[in-house]
Parts: sequence; structure tokens; C-alpha cells
Amino acid sequence: MLNIGALALELSHEKRYGEAEKLFRERIEAATNTHRPDLISGAWYDFACGSAIAGHRAEAFAYLRQAIDLGQQAPDDIASDADLKSLHGDPRFEALLTRAKERVAIAKDATAP
Repeated sequence: MLNIGALALELSHEKRYGEAEKLFRERIEAATNTHRPDLISGAWYDFACGSAIAGHRAEAFAYLRQAIDLGQQAPDDIASDADLKSLHGDPRFEALLTRAKERVAIAKDATAP
């Protein structure tokens, strides 16, 4: 059985973004209620992917920024995610990758002895 995020992404690929958007929002609300940053940032990241798939570029950038700010700090994964391919080449995408890299560096510095 698919989880809600996977189902929402599948609906986005099937060009059923209206249905997917409702599921993404439900997932974000549920994740927020857990107070777990990893779940919250993951929910926003999936919403960014779904928005990019659907061609909602402005929303995809906003949601990706939200995911990064909440802890999605895997710039290599972000750069190679096929769902975000439509955002490549846009200066906003490069800026968000830089932001993610900076956040990784800050996290490493914070945990260094």
C-alpha cells in the first residue's frame, strides 16, 4: 500500500494535481502535528516535487525552499531528483542548492568537536 506522499506524487505524474495537492496538504498538516522536523521537511519536499511535476514552478520553488529551511539538507539528492528536473537551469534552483549546501556545512560545523 502506498503512503500518502507516494500516492500524491503518483497522482501528480498522472496529471491529477488537484487531488494530489489535497493529499500533500493533509500530509504536511499531519507531519506538523508530529513536531518532527524530518517528517515536516519531507512533506514539503514531496509537495515541491509534485508541484514541479505539475508545472507549478513558482510553488515548487517556494515549497522546496520551505523543505530546505526545515531541514531537507541533501543537495546531491535534490540535484539528481528526476521529479525536480523541470526546475534545472533556473537560477532559483541553483540558489536553493547553494542554500542546502550552506545548511549542510553549518550542521557539520555545529557537530564538530
